Amino acid sequence: MGDTVMQGHENRSACKSDNRAHWTSQAGFSLLAMAFLMIILGGVVAVGGALYQVWSAQKGSSTTQARMEYIQDALASFAAHHGRYPCPARLTDPFDTANFGVEISDNCATDLTAPAGTTRVASEDATKGFIRIGAVPVRTLNIPDEYIADGYNRRLVYAVTEAYTEDGAPLAEDRGAIRIEDAAGNSATSKPNNIVQVVYSMGWDDNGAYTDNGAIVAACDAGKKSGINCDIDSNAVFMNTMEKSSNPADPFVSRVAYRPSKTVVACEDKGLKIPRDTAFLIDTSGSMASKANGCPPEVGKNCTRMDVAHWAMRRVMPARLYSNTLSKSPGDTIMTGFTNKQWLKDVNPVLSSTWKDRIFDKAPTDGSVYVPPKDDEMMADLEGDLAKMCPSGGTPLGSHMMGLADQIKAHKPEGYVDNPDFPDKITIISDGENNGGEDPMSLLATLKAKHPNIQVDVIDVVGNPSLQKISQETGGAYYRSNNPDELLDALYKSAGICKPYTPATVVDKLYCK
Repeated sequence: MGDTVMQGHENRSACKSDNRAHWTSQAGFSLLAMAFLMIILGGVVAVGGALYQVWSAQKGSSTTQARMEYIQDALASFAAHHGRYPCPARLTDPFDTANFGVEISDNCATDLTAPAGTTRVASEDATKGFIRIGAVPVRTLNIPDEYIADGYNRRLVYAVTEAYTEDGAPLAEDRGAIRIEDAAGNSATSKPNNIVQVVYSMGWDDNGAYTDNGAIVAACDAGKKSGINCDIDSNAVFMNTMEKSSNPADPFVSRVAYRPSKTVVACEDKGLKIPRDTAFLIDTSGSMASKANGCPPEVGKNCTRMDVAHWAMRRVMPARLYSNTLSKSPGDTIMTGFTNKQWLKDVNPVLSSTWKDRIFDKAPTDGSVYVPPKDDEMMADLEGDLAKMCPSGGTPLGSHMMGLADQIKAHKPEGYVDNPDFPDKITIISDGENNGGEDPMSLLATLKAKHPNIQVDVIDVVGNPSLQKISQETGGAYYRSNNPDELLDALYKSAGICKPYTPATVVDKLYCK
């Protein structure tokens, strides 16, 4: 019995020993497998981290490039509309503060102070004056706040030749004062010190950079390769080279964007011409309240012909003024609609009463630079006129056409000689035949004799053969418009608009319900 018990105990002991050995073997295998797994995961994480860094750098680079190109377009548009470039904003103003993204002055050429966060340095060419350097004035340019920074969340730097910030700046002259050079110190432009403005990013190099919220990351070390672009306290010389260096010890990853000094290229230089004086005559007869053949998405469904005309004029009027800035012979711009039945009595008094319902932009006649109205002011005036331009009454085409021609001539400067290369234009948007006042066809001979340089274009929104004859007899163009896009395209062509422009302040409204 004792032997049997002892033998059982020995068997149990052997079994436990075997189990421990088996568990130890499994545990050893599990730890080894886990070690291998950790090594593999570590490699994956390392590779993934490296790939993320590459992706992040590429994303930052592409975002930076896209933003700088967008800003260059915004600067060119601002210069065309205001006759000058904006001054810089402060590099140090945080988000959500009154001066964030706002130019420090509307004329840095006379206001010679340099507020904190901006600098004023002399050009290497002493004859060209000074350069202002700071942040991109995103709010003055009316572009999103985030465009103040590059793709690495560092503020972009904007430098501008001081003389070009003054009203009536020499936009078409080579008086830029900023120097762009390559890595070997050679001038990277056709002439040294001839760039008007530049926008640049330090890339992911924090040398002299500011955060997107305006805090300095690291003071500029002029001894580094990137130092040439961050030493804005001492000069306006910037390096732009294809030879980038990602050496962590001394990188050069800056991106620089600028445009040729002659930023305003005349429409005529592109082989295009625009009319000198242009008058838009909008048919405001009762039939313009009819349902339109298609509505712009901005207007919504169930719009009228007049709603579409309003929509189109919100876009063609600022574009016409913009093209005026790009013309060698800018002219006046008029917009009017039909009057009420008073036209039966006398054309001229009626037209003078209509003149209060118009945009009249007077181009200079003394050779000075044409500067269009500011976007917000012009659009406010335009909306005021459109609000009063609703369908009512008849279609006195002939009387108004002749009256407009007389008004165009009356506003010519004394001694003005017509230039056939720059004809004056009356552009009519209409959906009906003349049904009151003088017949257009009977007036055409008189109009051509009195105003040989005037052409009448007709944009027909319904298809009316009589309207086509008016344009043919005056050397003008006839457009058949079947939808809003065709109407707008016809207006662009008639007004000789060489570059469409729509200000950010456009808000479509319906007035004639």
